[in-house]
Amino acid sequence: MIRQTLTILLVLFGLSNLAFAFFSVWDLTGTAKLTGFAMITRGGYGEFRAVYTGLVAAVGALLVLSPFRPEGRAWLQTLCFIFAGLACGRILSLALDGSDPQTVLGLIFEGAAAAATFEGSRRIHAAR
Repeated sequence: MIRQTLTILLVLFGLSNLAFAFFSVWDLTGTAKLTGFAMITRGGYGEFRAVYTGLVAAVGALLVLSPFRPEGRAWLQTLCFIFAGLACGRILSLALDGSDPQTVLGLIFEGAAAAATFEGSRRIHAAR
């Protein structure tokens, strides 16, 4: 039961990443505004597309595929490390910059994703 729940959770996290990446392709300016960025230069657009489209889509694809692939355990361990790093950055931002709803929501999402990828790497692929 826990494996199925973790699989569903990872796939949902992945689909939410893929949806966000798609939204950033469809409406880059809206996505930038939603995330608190001001698009000033072409370099800024390129950086934003690299992170909020390319990287977010790649992470989403790994989250969706990892429960079903033999190499998924290593993917989940890597993603756990990445999400934990993002969560630490959010905590640092809360400490240094003060509270912001976007930072808190990001911390919740990334903390939950770190926990889910950690448990997924332990439980989903344990029998393989």
